[in-house]
Amino acid sequence: MAADELCIRLASSRPLASRPPRLKETFSVDVAAAEAAPLAVPLAAPFAIASSRLDAVSIVAVRVELRSGAVGWGRHPCCHPSPTRTSRPRSRPAASLGALLDEVAGVLPGHAFASATAGVEMALIDAVANSIHIPLIPIVAPNEAAQLTAKYRGQGFQTLKLKVGKNLNSNMEVLKAIRFVHPDCSFILDANEGYTADQAIEVLDRLNEMGVTPVLFEQPVHRDDWEGVHDVSIVAMEKYKSRCCC
Repeated sequence: MAADELCIRLASSRPLASRPPRLKETFSVDVAAAEAAPLAVPLAAPFAIASSRLDAVSIVAVRVELRSGAVGWGRHPCCHPSPTRTSRPRSRPAASLGALLDEVAGVLPGHAFASATAGVEMALIDAVANSIHIPLIPIVAPNEAAQLTAKYRGQGFQTLKLKVGKNLNSNMEVLKAIRFVHPDCSFILDANEGYTADQAIEVLDRLNEMGVTPVLFEQPVHRDDWEGVHDVSIVAMEKYKSRCCC
């Protein structure tokens, strides 16, 4: 993801009211064990270019277990993983989720370690979510998206990358909320093949009514829907001057 993009996950199955308030401040995290191990995940098909060939993706899997028994998983990419497994938990008092995330960020500060930090954060947050039986996805409602947008606008973000494709109307509500807070932002939409061709075109039409032309519309329809790919691409590029990446 480019430095000026923010990826916000969109979906809408669990109402915001059912989530515990201010979880970062109120949830006490007591870690019993943590470990990390390198994994080579085979690709369904090799990725080959003129100078190289990639048959698997190297990642580090992070597992965190709380004293309650809840387990969370995270992962981050790496170029040259060590072929060893690391499990070195240290005794520490329970702390709020927010304090623990701040501590993790302080151990490996800076952009160079952002991926490793994110892997640990994912595992911690996943463990907390599993312990209270709340899925991480869906994770952002329209009002939350507006708050996040205001925060990141203040940090200078101008292009927001959004995961869409699950629920068209809910996606549009989130887009409207973000647009209200940050009227000058640009959008990159990634539907992960979640829309039909008609739905993807409707998204473009409704965005146009809002005065929005996405910088890029990524994977709007299923990869095998060649007719849909064609129809959406024509509308995106010829009608709205937007790029479509399928």
